[in-house]
Amino acid sequence: MAVELVGYQLNVPLTKKMYEEHSSLYQLGCILIRIDKLQNESMRMKRCNKPTSSGTLMTFEKIKTATECEEETRKIILAGEAVGMKFETMEQKRLDEDDGK
Repeated sequence: MAVELVGYQLNVPLTKKMYEEHSSLYQLGCILIRIDKLQNESMRMKRCNKPTSSGTLMTFEKIKTATECEEETRKIILAGEAVGMKFETMEQKRLDEDDGK
């Protein structure tokens, strides 16, 4: 008998006060959590509740297909660009490293 994780909820310490006073840092924290869950656990964010004084409840679910993974990656990139993050592909990174030598 095998047990498979299909989803879970996580209460992260990103509070309503942080959201109100430092909205971009709050958004950045959410994005970094999403990246971590995608890379390390193959999970995508299903829902992110409104922040409260005790934190923010995020619901994650297991990614089942490559299409779902690509979709979550696109959503993360769009959310990151909205707060000023810059992303590059592995090919761009290699080219930049080669130019630096």
